[in-house]
Amino acid sequence: MANENTTNSTDVLNLVTDTEVVNAQLEKDSKQTNGNGNGKNGKKTVRSKSTRTNSGKTSKTSDDRNTWVRATLNIDPGNKMLKFSCNGSASSPVPSIYKELKGDLPVGKAGCFGYKGKNYIVGNAAHSLKGKLYKSYEGHKTSKIDIWVLAALTSDSFLDEILQDEHYNKYPSKPCRIKLNINILSLTTEKVAAIKKTLQEIQSFTYRNRTFEIEFTNLEKEFIHTEGLGAALTAFKKCPDLDEIGILDLGGGTIAFSILIGGKYHPKVLEQYPASGGGMVSVATCIFDSINTGDIGGQHRRLDTIFAALKTAKAVDKVPYRLGNKTHNIDEAVTDGLDKWVDDNPTVLDVLTKAGQYLLGGGQIFATGGGFASPVIANWIKEYLSNEIDDPQFEVLDNPHVINLTGMELLNDYVRD
Repeated sequence: MANENTTNSTDVLNLVTDTEVVNAQLEKDSKQTNGNGNGKNGKKTVRSKSTRTNSGKTSKTSDDRNTWVRATLNIDPGNKMLKFSCNGSASSPVPSIYKELKGDLPVGKAGCFGYKGKNYIVGNAAHSLKGKLYKSYEGHKTSKIDIWVLAALTSDSFLDEILQDEHYNKYPSKPCRIKLNINILSLTTEKVAAIKKTLQEIQSFTYRNRTFEIEFTNLEKEFIHTEGLGAALTAFKKCPDLDEIGILDLGGGTIAFSILIGGKYHPKVLEQYPASGGGMVSVATCIFDSINTGDIGGQHRRLDTIFAALKTAKAVDKVPYRLGNKTHNIDEAVTDGLDKWVDDNPTVLDVLTKAGQYLLGGGQIFATGGGFASPVIANWIKEYLSNEIDDPQFEVLDNPHVINLTGMELLNDYVRD
């Protein structure tokens, strides 16, 4: 019987081998330092912690990198407004404009970030800073999807929450890391390869003097969806007995009417009729022209004041419009402008005609988009479509300005009998 104190020959071999490895590493470290533990640059050399494995070998165990944060970003990079929600919470839309800044990033402004050696700012704050101005509708909607994604992240409070979280920001000198599941809403779905390539180039960016790293988790799956899908998911959940619905989406740059079937695992578009350039920018322009031909014409006005008036109006017959120290009721100009919007835009007329025909045939339409957030616009369109139709099934979804985004949270759990 072997003596219990006798060392096994295999253990001795492992011990000798480990000792030689450690000594060799110490000798190598000694050559790289100046004798006092400092490296060639005079900086302290930090050694990784190590542990003995079952085989007797030494391996690294410490990972002084910040823990990955998992998040979902739903984004609709519209021609007029950038709309987005992060982890199911929708943020205020941001105007779809940005600047490449000539100087440093400003402090305390939303939508500011550094990316690929340049500094950017997105939204109306860009007007007050020097740099080249870019607008989404000038061909930068999908080609600059990386800018819009970073604009959404840096305009939301999500990154600030990470910086305040000791779990995800344990090492302040190291990048914060995000695993991002992204859903892009767009009427243009044929540029998937180009959009995917652009997104994959987003490896890191800076925000509030901190570096963030991004890894997209779902680019190998379906990540670009038709506009109105979030509204459709909401409508089918609201009315599970419906097999088919119509979605009328009035956004900043486009109005579109779509017919969708429920599908077992995913709503599918049967027909879609968009009118590019027929959105709320066109509506506001027509109202703007009507105002300028009235009693308060001849003075400088901006389209954003029209949007503000439409947003605050609660009744069709009272649309308060502020000019200087006076408030005007522009309800007649709104009505005239909406008439002009339809009469002067054949594509808009075609979209509304197809929606009206769908109502006439007994179909149910759900309205969504920022335009329907204005009661004045919503009521006018409803009356227009419902004219001479008995019991028209037309409904404006709750929170129409964000439901396309927040409704996307229903996608993963969508199953119909």
